[in-house]
Amino acid sequence: SLLATLWFNIAHYALRPWPWILVALVSLVLYPGIEDKQTGYILVLLNHLPSGFKGLLLASFAAAFMSTVSTQLNWGSSYIINDFYKRFINKNASPRHYVKAARWTTVGIVLAGAVVTSQMESIAGAWKLLLALGAGTGSVYILRWFWWRINAWSEISAMTASVVVSIFLQFGLGMDTANAQVFAKVMLITVTISSGAWITVTLLTQPESEETLLQFYRKVRPGGNLWKPIADKAPD
Repeated sequence: SLLATLWFNIAHYALRPWPWILVALVSLVLYPGIEDKQTGYILVLLNHLPSGFKGLLLASFAAAFMSTVSTQLNWGSSYIINDFYKRFINKNASPRHYVKAARWTTVGIVLAGAVVTSQMESIAGAWKLLLALGAGTGSVYILRWFWWRINAWSEISAMTASVVVSIFLQFGLGMDTANAQVFAKVMLITVTISSGAWITVTLLTQPESEETLLQFYRKVRPGGNLWKPIADKAPD
């Protein structure tokens, strides 16, 4: 699992972006005086890509867009139904009921997404909003591999605090993330407050059962001294 994670990060962050980087560099050479730098990619596509490849590229864009949307819709619906509704609200319903509930949940997510995107002025604004909303979860997602004490409530509190703090800063206090310095402040404040929240919740709640921790340790073999209390109980 460690090697797989290492390869994913190398492939995802070091190898995959290079086609985009090369096109960006080409656009700087071909169109040095362009006012809107974001149109450089489109100009290279329109003026230097053969007709057949233009259609292929547009089809790949459409496929990437549709697959991403469908994945997020199914993923979101699955979270809401399996991890919340089925677990806490309606535990004994039939499979048919859960499928129907998932479909209606998907419709709700689509409508909510339509409302949110109607308020977006740019794609950059959308991904900045997403980054800010999830900024506070980064530390718990990393440290859960190194500290046995982290539990489900740690992640739930991190996600909740991150969303609440980020929304309050951007919409309550009116901090405009279009400004790079303001965006950095939003990220820093969100991470700091969210980290404090999930650490506090972690220390106030019960850890996962010893059986679960031992099973996880034997399967994953996480490193670091913070797993030592569990490692000592699983010498095998």
